[in-house]
Amino acid sequence: MKSPFEAGLDLVIGHPRRGADGPPEVIGGLLERIGQLEQAVISHAVIDQAVGVVIALEGVRSEQAFAMLKEVSQTTNVKLRTVAEHGRASCAHTVSMALVRGSGPW
Repeated sequence: MKSPFEAGLDLVIGHPRRGADGPPEVIGGLLERIGQLEQAVISHAVIDQAVGVVIALEGVRSEQAFAMLKEVSQTTNVKLRTVAEHGRASCAHTVSMALVRGSGPW
């Protein structure tokens, strides 16, 4: 089954890709690039969610929230996506525990 990016590529070039459309190194390079773009989209979504968490908790603008996450990433030498994943997971855990205990504004 094709990924959304592969299906989109078919639309852009006007026909379904066939295995022998070009030199293997060109096709391989394109497929690698598609994989990189897929990962970038996923990373962007994770970081955006973490920015939202920081906005909700700290009451700052999105630019400030992103800068805060970036500073943690640089200070700890941890990739921004990893910082965002941990922050998002931590918040989800805190909310879940508050719901279980019946505390919080929910």
